[in-house]
Amino acid sequence: MAFSEKEILVRAHVKEMKKFYTHLSLYTSINVGLSLIWAISGGGYFWPIWVIVGWGIGILMEALSLNMIPSLGNFFPFLGSDWEETQVQKLLMEEETRNESAPKEKRISKIQ
Repeated sequence: MAFSEKEILVRAHVKEMKKFYTHLSLYTSINVGLSLIWAISGGGYFWPIWVIVGWGIGILMEALSLNMIPSLGNFFPFLGSDWEETQVQKLLMEEETRNESAPKEKRISKIQ
């Protein structure tokens, strides 16, 4: 079964989303478990907060990279799915413009 290039990209994105939801499920269940351990052991200083915040930052970054939080994605454009391709195209265009504006002798010498 042959897939088109677009379908391959979409399937890869869906696979990444599935991994994200698996990570989110683990994050939730483990942090609920840690909070229960904290509560059963008598409370006191809420030490599970360190795991919740630390791991939560990773979950947030993963969600941003998948454009699941588009409004925050505007603050972190480098995490967007198309940022890398946009930068490649931009740099290629700049290089092409530089080569066109260079004197003919320099262009020839660069090629050889």
